[in-house]
Amino acid sequence: MPPKSIAQWNKRPPTGLTTGQKLKQRDPERYNALCRALSLGVPHETVTKVFQTSRELINAVCKIEKIDPASDQLIINKLAQAQNLCADALITSLEEGTLKGEKAAVPLGILTDKLDQLMRRPTKIVETRNINLTQAALEDLINQAKPIEAEVVEDKT
Repeated sequence: MPPKSIAQWNKRPPTGLTTGQKLKQRDPERYNALCRALSLGVPHETVTKVFQTSRELINAVCKIEKIDPASDQLIINKLAQAQNLCADALITSLEEGTLKGEKAAVPLGILTDKLDQLMRRPTKIVETRNINLTQAALEDLINQAKPIEAEVVEDKT
């Protein structure tokens, strides 16, 4: 097969462009910043735009540096972005007086709840009270109750 054949593609030695090693040697500060952004969960689309790199390079860096591309922080960032979009749509529709905001309210509530769960903030507050009723306290509650006037009706069937 010719050396540039597509069949030989996986057998070619890596050029360094797709592994990030040339970038690491040439510009270690940029490479470290890219790794830091990926480990903090910055979305890959944002990293490609900011660092002017390819998606292939980012995937290779994630693989080499053992950065989980589906980390909790990445999911939190995406949920926060979706939450902001829903909130913007709700605010815009409320300002314009349209009814489309009602459709954004439910996803906004769901996203807010899920985001709070992932950030380990309480989503529910449960209060438990133990009340020990004594005979005197029970009689006091009965005495506070208002009498009810009722009429007894007999069944004539």
